[in-house]
Amino acid sequence: MKKLLLSSMVAMILVGCGSDSSSEAPSTEVTTIAGLEGYWDVSSSKDGKHDELYAYYFANGEIGLYDYQKDDYGNGKDCYNTGMSYTEIRKDIVGNFYFYNTKDEKKGLLFKAEISTDALTLINPFNPDEVKVYKHPSVALTDIEPKLCNK
Repeated sequence: MKKLLLSSMVAMILVGCGSDSSSEAPSTEVTTIAGLEGYWDVSSSKDGKHDELYAYYFANGEIGLYDYQKDDYGNGKDCYNTGMSYTEIRKDIVGNFYFYNTKDEKKGLLFKAEISTDALTLINPFNPDEVKVYKHPSVALTDIEPKLCNK
């Protein structure tokens, strides 16, 4: 559970990897939380270590996680742990998206989000120069589901 909580926070803080293919459809702005629904690569690398992590954003604002265990931060098993993040997506009355910590209300607001169909950009509201961009993964969700640790 500690790993899942840590992964939740890592998923919201670190830069993800993604495809740079120029053949993708042009990006369009997402205007609803339901429009964000889908699968995103929120993996990260730091100090030569890689953490493979994918997130599924649900239409209701909840976030599911797929955390690979055979990476530099896992337990060595060739499978993905799954669980729900302690972060929730909310939209304010003027249409801005925000990520909130739902486990520790003292932490509250984590990031403001700018969302398009091909990129999720998180901006630290307390340091606008801290910007992280996530993309859709090159690994298909159908490739991950057969490798779930807790199925």
